[in-house]
Amino acid sequence: MPQLSIPTAHRLVVKPDLVRKTETSPANHRKRILHLKRKLARITKEHWRMAKSHGLYAVALTLTYGVGSLPSGKDVSTFLDKLRARLRRLGKPLLYAWVLECKRAYHYHLMLWLPRGMRLDSELLARWWARGHTQAEMCQSPFRWSRYMAKSETKMHLPPGQRLFGCGGLDQAGEDAVRRACLPRWLQQALPVLSRPRRCPGGGWVDVLTGELFLCPYVWTPRGIIWRPRP
Repeated sequence: MPQLSIPTAHRLVVKPDLVRKTETSPANHRKRILHLKRKLARITKEHWRMAKSHGLYAVALTLTYGVGSLPSGKDVSTFLDKLRARLRRLGKPLLYAWVLECKRAYHYHLMLWLPRGMRLDSELLARWWARGHTQAEMCQSPFRWSRYMAKSETKMHLPPGQRLFGCGGLDQAGEDAVRRACLPRWLQQALPVLSRPRRCPGGGWVDVLTGELFLCPYVWTPRGIIWRPRP
């Protein structure tokens, strides 16, 4: 693969205190939510594709903590491990996505894809989730539920260090499609179909398969962001 040489003068150095302020800003929160919406939409599309071949249907599930309880990523992982073990005995994969939010109490919204004929009854859910209460129903519109999962007003004040989102079960084609869907729009249009883009030190993106460098055509000026063709 061709070696890339990035001039030191083009590398961006950001002060740590500026990073902390930016991470908690409303603008950064909006950007994070937009990224989540785009990613969830593509994950749902890829899960739906896989569900057709495995005979699965979508379930909308909410796992709620008791009032005053703090969330832990281990709780949802333990729940999913129990469900994964049940599905493994049936010879089915576990396709899932979850989002953490808080409205009076912390809770996880999940979209699960289960074999037709399998149900998550309240008794089973109570054994698998002892941190509070649960609610499960057949998901009539997976894309509408994914948009609801990604709503922004309940995700602004999460505990430090807590993951906002998780997913699993995608095949290689699904992972590639989701990765591409999360790229900037200009890069999606510029990249060839078969590519493996990675961020490049100093700016831009590089296709690790070919070594080709892609630079953003939008630049900052005193008058705002403008489009400028690059040589």
